[in-house]
Amino acid sequence: MAGGKVLGIGAAVLDHTLFATDDLLSEIHVFKGSAGPASQEKLRYILAKGKIAKPPAAGGSAANTIRGLAMLEQPCAFFGKAGNDQAGEIFRQSLANAQIDSFMVTSPLPTTEVACLITEDGEKTMFYHLGASTDIKPDEITQALFQNTRIVHIEGYTFLQEGVPERAAELAREAGCLVSLDLGSFTLVRQKKGRMADFIIRYCDIVFANADEAFALTGQPPKEACLLMKDLSETAVVLFGEGGAWVGKGYDLMHGPSLPARAVDTTGAGDLFIAGFLYGVLQGFSLERCALNGNLLASEVIGHLGSEIPHERWPSLKARIKG
Repeated sequence: MAGGKVLGIGAAVLDHTLFATDDLLSEIHVFKGSAGPASQEKLRYILAKGKIAKPPAAGGSAANTIRGLAMLEQPCAFFGKAGNDQAGEIFRQSLANAQIDSFMVTSPLPTTEVACLITEDGEKTMFYHLGASTDIKPDEITQALFQNTRIVHIEGYTFLQEGVPERAAELAREAGCLVSLDLGSFTLVRQKKGRMADFIIRYCDIVFANADEAFALTGQPPKEACLLMKDLSETAVVLFGEGGAWVGKGYDLMHGPSLPARAVDTTGAGDLFIAGFLYGVLQGFSLERCALNGNLLASEVIGHLGSEIPHERWPSLKARIKG
């Protein structure tokens, strides 16, 4: 198992990164920092109103984490579902470019698309048209996916599909894998709170949440939420932006301070934190060093548009993380 790969399970997404004003958020009746569904018509309206910040690119929470791990030269794989369309082809090619093993399934539905609206303060507000990512069937997740796998990282949006995260976690457990969960968004946690709590208790070795997600789950601020969550899962991590992260395991609770950074776009910060943290877990690093790795990647990605760190930045990051 020491040489095993990390398998990500989640939505295959085409990300549209846009600059937006607070006035546009008011016009479309949305709270800044939230994430929610949109019809295809509303998504097209948003894309027309926002100012394009960068070309469309592959995204999705678990996929972002897996690409970050792959850039650290960690063997990785990804399971998801995409349409037989241009958006799906862009996503599949991104896996190939990163040398990530692909277990993609093709859906008759269009590939999931997300509009990420970035306001002047660097905050992100997201809309998604789910499409093919809602078409995953539990029986499409087979035991073969988990061979030679050490960690299975599941994103919260899989809870929009009945039985999917549970099937993945059960098979992961049978294969002797660690199970990691990213809660996804506070709106999702509010909708699926009971089911998520039960999942964490039954299956999770590591659970990640930001402050809003942790509050939605526990009703507590970050530190107190982490104390509660570490009693549900072996390890709990609560991220709270510039404040850094609380990490709890067993009787231990430690604070991982954030690193100085100028926020251009907070997209991908949590996903890349998870990549750095999980890399540390794979290497047997201390909780402090895992959190430092996570904060290093998070502080880097928020200095760039989109959810990926530019390739030229990775050599120095790898040197610092591998130390």
